[in-house]
Amino acid sequence: GESVGDRLDAACNMAVSRKPSSRERSILRQVYDDQLERFEKDPAAAEAFLGIGASPLPEGLSKPELAAWTQVARTVLNAYEVTSRF
Repeated sequence: GESVGDRLDAACNMAVSRKPSSRERSILRQVYDDQLERFEKDPAAAEAFLGIGASPLPEGLSKPELAAWTQVARTVLNAYEVTSRF
């Protein structure tokens, strides 16, 4: 599978058409690591967090990991560079 770094690159590329800088990658990696630890310690929180929204959850994925990646995506999509493009 893809590494965390590959996924971070892909997320930034989709949002802003470029790879993250080393500083951005470091921040996003910290978000991922912190959120994964949080949701692994409290699987009920991951379940509740992922219960928000209209789309069904994909089958066979770790809910703590999916919740952590959702937080990374929220971080990327809320970056000024993304929100100021429109």
